[in-house]
Amino acid sequence: MDLAKLENFMNISDYTLPVSTSWVPAGLEFIFGAFGNFIALLLLIRSRKEHHWSPFYILYCGLAVTDFSGIAFVYPFVMKRYASDFEWSIKSVPGLCDYMSLMWMWGLLSTGLLICTMSINRFHTIFFTDVYNSNNNTSDTRTKRKYTGILLSIWVFSGIIAMMPITHELGHNDTFYPGSWCFLAFAVRKIEDDLALRIYCYIYSLLGIAIFAVAALANIVTISALLLHRSRGGMLFQAHQVAGSGDFSILVFLFTVFLVFSTLWTPLMVNILQHATRTVKGNSKTELLVLRLSIANSIVDPWIYIMTQREVLMRIRGICAICRRNKPRNNVKQESTRLLDSTV
Repeated sequence: MDLAKLENFMNISDYTLPVSTSWVPAGLEFIFGAFGNFIALLLLIRSRKEHHWSPFYILYCGLAVTDFSGIAFVYPFVMKRYASDFEWSIKSVPGLCDYMSLMWMWGLLSTGLLICTMSINRFHTIFFTDVYNSNNNTSDTRTKRKYTGILLSIWVFSGIIAMMPITHELGHNDTFYPGSWCFLAFAVRKIEDDLALRIYCYIYSLLGIAIFAVAALANIVTISALLLHRSRGGMLFQAHQVAGSGDFSILVFLFTVFLVFSTLWTPLMVNILQHATRTVKGNSKTELLVLRLSIANSIVDPWIYIMTQREVLMRIRGICAICRRNKPRNNVKQESTRLLDSTV
C-alpha cells in the first residue's frame, strides 16, 4: 500500500499508529467464521431428533444464524477492500458503511441477548423445574412457537437499537483503520461536542454491560449450585431437577461460551462507555483491538459448540480416564526402577 495514502487515511480516520494491512487475518476470520457456523447449523439439523428443538437449541440455532450472518454478509466487502490494495473505499458505495455497521451492531447485541437468554433458561430449568416443565413441553408446538417468538423479538429489538445511528437521530457510523471496518463512531476525538453520539454510546454500552451482568449472575449461580449438589452427594436437588436440565454437554458449552463472550465481547462495551464518559479519548490500538475481538466472538462460538458435542466430550473423558488408569502403573514402574538402581 502506498505510504502517502496510508498516512492520509490515518489522518482522516483519527488514527495515530501503524497496523498490519495483511489480508491473511481477515481472510482466516472469514473462512473459519462462515465455515464453523455453517457446520454448527448442519449439526443442529442432523441431531434434531435427539434434542427435538427444545428451547435451548432453538436459541442456539438463532445464535448460529446471527453469527453466520455477521460474517458471511459483511466480510466479502472487507476482503474486497484488501484485494484492491486499499484502492477501493467502502465509503464510495452510498449506504455501505451504514449497512456494515448495522450488521455488526445488530449481531453483537443479538449475540449478547441470546447468550443471556440461554443462561436464564438453564437457571430456570434447575431452580424452577416443575414450573418450567409445566409451561414448556419440548414436544409441544406452543413451546416451540413461544421460543421462536422470543428469538424473533431479540432480533427485532437488536435491529431497532442498531438502526438508531443510521436514522441520524442518535450517533453516526464511520470507518476504522485500515478502512475495511465500519462501526459506531465512538472513538472520535471530539465526542463531547456530539451530544447525540454520546447518548447513543451510553445506551449501547450500558445495555451491553447489563446483559453481561445478568448472564454472569445466572451462570455463576447455576454452575455453583450444580457443583454444590455434586459435592453433597446429590442432596441439594431432586433427581428430576438435574436430569436433562443439567446435561453435561450443554453446561460445558454454555459456560465456555460465556467465558469467551466475557473475554471478547464485554471489553468493547466497556471501551464505548469510557469514551462516552470521556475517561478515554482518541482512536488508538485499544479501540481497534476491542472491535476486532468482539467480532472474533462470532467466529469462536460455533467451534465451541462443535467441540462440546456429547460424542466429543465422551471421547475426551474416555482419554482422561485411560490416562488416570495408566498413571499409577507408570508410578509403580518408576518406583521399581528406582529401588532396583539403589540396590545395584
